[in-house]
Amino acid sequence: MLHFQWARTCSYIVSKLVGAGGVFFGFIVSTNGMDLYQWSEAARQLPLWHMFYVYAVLYSLAADFLLRNRPFSPLKIFLMLFLYILGGFAPFVLLMHTDPFGVIIAGTVGSVCAVAFWGISALSARHWPYNAAAALLLLGCLLILAYGDFTTTRQWEESRTDTSYKAEFAYFHGKKEVPIELRKGQTLQVKFEWNHSNGGGYGWHIRDEKGDYVALKETGDQAFKFQADEDGTYRIVITGDRLQGSVAILWKIETGE
Repeated sequence: MLHFQWARTCSYIVSKLVGAGGVFFGFIVSTNGMDLYQWSEAARQLPLWHMFYVYAVLYSLAADFLLRNRPFSPLKIFLMLFLYILGGFAPFVLLMHTDPFGVIIAGTVGSVCAVAFWGISALSARHWPYNAAAALLLLGCLLILAYGDFTTTRQWEESRTDTSYKAEFAYFHGKKEVPIELRKGQTLQVKFEWNHSNGGGYGWHIRDEKGDYVALKETGDQAFKFQADEDGTYRIVITGDRLQGSVAILWKIETGE
């Protein structure tokens, strides 16, 4: 009897993790298409981990607790459905209260995800210990996506000097990083020169030692600068979306008096 109760409790908890992982993975695929690199970029977003693995699981446990004494019936199903739809809207009402239209769009997506979470977790709760394997598999896949490098290049040739970085490629889909060491107070002036021979997209940004985006001040055509707030390695990140061509990055480091 004790073993049965232990297995039932474990299965219940694990079912929530299956719901979180399943909906998270489904959200990534449905919003990014069949693009492994974009899947990886989405899986790196910490707020999404908080939303699916923290908020959704805790809210689901709270909803179950509220209705724990009600016998199974159509009314209980309706109440549970209402609670999950409410939970899908709640975060966006709080975070986007100044944008009613945004709340409706995001809340609708959130509600679909919430109901899917409910369905997946309810179905998986009956299949211990296979649901534990499913939870680990989903979590493992998401972690591989988050920490793996899925950038694709063909005929990539690059060169770097103390003040420049150049790359030519037949195909570039993903991102490349160019690290630069800066001391606090130093100003980095950087200019990008893109040459693309197809309709692929491209972009760039700079991250600091902590991985946060750096605010840039535009100084000319594709030319920017910023002052380092602290010592560390700053990374110039270039991105390509099925791009063919070349890119040159030129920079100069100025030390304040």
